[in-house]
Amino acid sequence: MRPIPSLPTKVKLLSFERPLGQKQTNELWAGLDNFYVITRYNHSPLYAMAVYQLSQSILNKKGNFP
Repeated sequence: MRPIPSLPTKVKLLSFERPLGQKQTNELWAGLDNFYVITRYNHSPLYAMAVYQLSQSILNKKGNFP
């Protein structure tokens, strides 16, 4: 395991439980400034995760950024 470099911003750590087949798994996520911006509209971490997943899906379909 490598040490995490220091970041110039506050970090919010999130844990999400996800069913995977017959067993439940946990995913750990680090939320940075964009997480705060997204959750200003809707305070739910699940909403922020859905926005992120949607953006990744769009990026995968489009093939490049922006």
